[in-house]
Amino acid sequence: MHYEDMAFEQLRLNDVQISKKTFSDCTFTQCHFNDSAFLHCQFQRCRFVDCNLSLLRVTGSQFQEVQFKRCKAIGIDWSVSVAPDIVLGPQLQFDECQLNDCSFFAMQLSELKLRQCQLLRADFREGEFIAADFSDSNCERALFNRTNLTRANFEGAENFAIHPLENELSKATFSRFEAANMLLYLGIELSD
Repeated sequence: MHYEDMAFEQLRLNDVQISKKTFSDCTFTQCHFNDSAFLHCQFQRCRFVDCNLSLLRVTGSQFQEVQFKRCKAIGIDWSVSVAPDIVLGPQLQFDECQLNDCSFFAMQLSELKLRQCQLLRADFREGEFIAADFSDSNCERALFNRTNLTRANFEGAENFAIHPLENELSKATFSRFEAANMLLYLGIELSD
């Protein structure tokens, strides 16, 4: 079934399975999908605003040019969202979202936008996030290991722990104070 250019408001679909549906140019506002599943669904040019998606299962689903604004999306394993030979579409965007405990493990998400987000304990290990935007996000205990962050923007981001020798950081942008914390991995101490 295909839904196009529709507005869904205040849906309460907790612990529900939605399978093999396509949504194009749709908006979801103040919807609750807690502990639900989007199984093999497609979302194209959709917006989720003020939604609760915590513990959502996204097995086999595709997200292309999808924006999440002020959403609570805790504990989602995004790495199972697409078949291994397909990557998430361009311009996946999260603004002011809670993405704590989410997994983006080994994903290829160039130009991913994660602006002003809570990324506590999020897993970015072994992924490619070229030109991603982590600006003004809280990355406390987020995992970065063998992660390609070439040209990534971390301006205003805080609490990240990124080892400069175990991750690709070519032309990445950081605020001075937070970037100085990466020197601790190299055994360098700063003094005033």
